[in-house]
Amino acid sequence: MEEQAEQYFVRIQKGMDTGGVLVFPIGTYWRDGKKRQFTREDAETMVRNFDENILERLPPVNMEHERTAGRVGHVTRMWVADDGVRGEIEPVSGQEAALGLFDYVSPEVRWTYQHPLTGSAHSNVLMGLALTNYPYLLGRMKLHGVRVWTAKGDWEEFSYAALGDEELYALYWALREEA
Repeated sequence: MEEQAEQYFVRIQKGMDTGGVLVFPIGTYWRDGKKRQFTREDAETMVRNFDENILERLPPVNMEHERTAGRVGHVTRMWVADDGVRGEIEPVSGQEAALGLFDYVSPEVRWTYQHPLTGSAHSNVLMGLALTNYPYLLGRMKLHGVRVWTAKGDWEEFSYAALGDEELYALYWALREEA
């Protein structure tokens, strides 16, 4: 009897689910030759600045850090999760398709910010987000979710690391068929 290959169902979610998008991860990274640590306390400060409306506006979302191209959305909500600061993006009317052109977000942060009118100083201020296909932080900040239907009978967040070679091959063919 011929052995039947395990069948995979794949759902690519364009846009974010209720888990939001990772705006900035907790952890260590390198920037301009310097090691930087972004802690839970930093994440809490970033969210507090957002909640207190330090910028007196919603942080804009642009494409590829090109501010002159105009905004395609706004960050409308932020919160601290186990992996870092998460947020929700709302597209500007007529710009919904722009979200589908990119796979990741890239944060625009001022580590020290002085309010131009009040002179008050703030740290860890999210100035905006950029949609990009070339993320600096190694693709951790996915804009779209990919979920796989598992043998347990539910959808799980997709991770290449969790799949063996045979499973990756089966998933490859499942994705080709859906395309």
